[in-house]
Amino acid sequence: MKNVNLSNKTVLSLNLSTLVIVLFLMPTCLKAQIPSKTKTLGGLTPSEALKYMKETPDLVIVEVNEPVWKLKTGFIDAMWIPHTQMSKRFNEIPKNRPVLIHCGGGVVSVPAYKELIEKRPDIPELSYIAGAPQVKAYNEWVKNKKK
Repeated sequence: MKNVNLSNKTVLSLNLSTLVIVLFLMPTCLKAQIPSKTKTLGGLTPSEALKYMKETPDLVIVEVNEPVWKLKTGFIDAMWIPHTQMSKRFNEIPKNRPVLIHCGGGVVSVPAYKELIEKRPDIPELSYIAGAPQVKAYNEWVKNKKK
């Protein structure tokens, strides 16, 4: 890279590899400047997630398993959006509420989590269960709370 002076104007000369790097990084830099209200909590262990679920008012729980893997007994009042449909259905998730994503073991939750980070900056807190969800314990807590 060198500066070239042409009629009292300095022009920065870039070689091809530098130009490719700049063009490759530009979308990332521009994306990083978009403000997001989302606090990303990342993956929570099943026990951390259970505690978080009990302590977080207005929490939206979203199961992202494909139909063949859908839990027979899922979390009470949870939504179901298969992770392969998240790119088309992400707006079904209520606005301005914390969201916890889960599957059966924490594997397919990650792509859905990443997609929501990108497409739903209005979500105040976003996390996923990194492991097998504690469905029975949560559902029992919900039932006892309603008594």
